[in-house]
Amino acid sequence: MISGEEIFPPVNEEVPNVNNDVAFYQNAVLATNEEASLRLNISPNPASDYITIKADTPIEHVNIYGIAGNVLFSEVNPSQTVNISALTAGIYFVEVIANNHRNIQKLIKK
Repeated sequence: MISGEEIFPPVNEEVPNVNNDVAFYQNAVLATNEEASLRLNISPNPASDYITIKADTPIEHVNIYGIAGNVLFSEVNPSQTVNISALTAGIYFVEVIANNHRNIQKLIKK
């Protein structure tokens, strides 16, 4: 409103979802992938020599990335225990793939 007058710009073409000169936009979440996400636990964290990876489905692949994104460890069909003794102290990211889902968690190596 300017000086008590209501101003409505002219609309010369059809606009979907318009009612009485006000446009309505609907944003709705149709689905989430929360149910489909991979639940896992990596322990201990921080770790020294070994980590144990427990997931709700069989683990197909494990990758460990350095902070720069380079792959430092990769194993197909790993056991639950992964030897990280060759890694220097620092921050890493552990990617676990299982049942076409993946989860990435931060790992601190002591």
